[in-house]
Amino acid sequence: MLGPDVQIREVGFGRAQARWTTTSIVIVSVFGSVFVVALLLGTILIPGGLLLIVANNSARPARTIVVADRGVAVLARSGLTGRTKSVVVLLPLQSLLTPFPTKPRRRVLGHDTVTFTAKELERLTAAVAQPTPVPAY
Repeated sequence: MLGPDVQIREVGFGRAQARWTTTSIVIVSVFGSVFVVALLLGTILIPGGLLLIVANNSARPARTIVVADRGVAVLARSGLTGRTKSVVVLLPLQSLLTPFPTKPRRRVLGHDTVTFTAKELERLTAAVAQPTPVPAY
């Protein structure tokens, strides 16, 4: 996806900010409809874990962050398989060093605000600080 001559320094994982997607709207609508019908029939439904996981994965999509020698790549990941689906945005290295104003583990990367664990963010920012290797000829 990034090209054959790109030197990858580090790969990290995070979650983008919550948003209403078509999948999350369908999940909430179908569950809401089934809940109302069940309530009219005298039963209360409690959503199962699988429903909550699918709704969370569609509302807060997983992101793979690649720190390379040429910059930072934000990749979309499949919630089902975990494989990368597409390149969301390519950014300069310094974009990963700029913290979100109120949350220190968040970074604004293109149109996404990505949340990382403390360890992931530490690894990624350390990779940004590495000097670019000079090829020996």
